[in-house]
Amino acid sequence: MSSYSESNPNPNIGTSDSPHTDYRHLEAKKLTPMYQHYVEVKEQYPNALLVYRVGDFFECFFQDAVTISQELELHLTSKEGGKEIGRVAMTGVPHHALDRYSRLLVEKGYAVAICDQVEDSAQAAAQGRMVERKITKLLTPGTLTDDGMLSAKQNNYLAAIVITGEHWGLAYADISTGEFFYYPMPRFN
Repeated sequence: MSSYSESNPNPNIGTSDSPHTDYRHLEAKKLTPMYQHYVEVKEQYPNALLVYRVGDFFECFFQDAVTISQELELHLTSKEGGKEIGRVAMTGVPHHALDRYSRLLVEKGYAVAICDQVEDSAQAAAQGRMVERKITKLLTPGTLTDDGMLSAKQNNYLAAIVITGEHWGLAYADISTGEFFYYPMPRFN
């Protein structure tokens, strides 16, 4: 078992009753290659919930699985993480339902990183290797542009404030419509 389970008072950690939720306490080399890649991608996007394409599903693992299952009322289950690791927390949705679930997470204020398969899985299997996956979208409340995820009744602004020696300025844009506004102002003392 991993060093995490040795220091954890729960002897069932890594089982289906108590799957791993924190990958940071696990030795990466003991994870399966898919989980190793998941962890590499997650470390590049630590502030986003990572959804990861596995066949016809987008799956989430470790703490992201716990968060998503609670926020969206999805079933939390587990998957084998490696022979010496045991089970890791997992939840998922069919690929055709991803937009709906992603929109709900963004509406709740989360950033969602979508790691999709970028090649045919049969071709990768024929070559005896793992399917290549990459982040194809990073969804945040301020950067939505997909029509299916936007509300037709309100704008979706992204704003910035700049303060210099004698002036300050406010700029904001609705990146879904291209509207941009800028207001320079003298600095108040």
